[in-house]
Amino acid sequence: MRARRAPARYIGRRMKAARVEARLSQEKLAAKIDMTRCNYARIERGSTNVTIETLLRIARGIGVDLEVGFVVR
Repeated sequence: MRARRAPARYIGRRMKAARVEARLSQEKLAAKIDMTRCNYARIERGSTNVTIETLLRIARGIGVDLEVGFVVR
């Protein structure tokens, strides 16, 4: 079960870094994107899956572009 959450945690860490760099608190960002702080915090912790649409809302709220890529190994 932990391995399945690894991608969500990775995305959450990246989101947090972008939010902190933009000098936004969880509360301010959540309000800006019409989400509760608790729900946003769950996404940032990686404890829930998130849709691409929600990731796009978050990216726009932070003021960054959302980039999705695939790495072939």
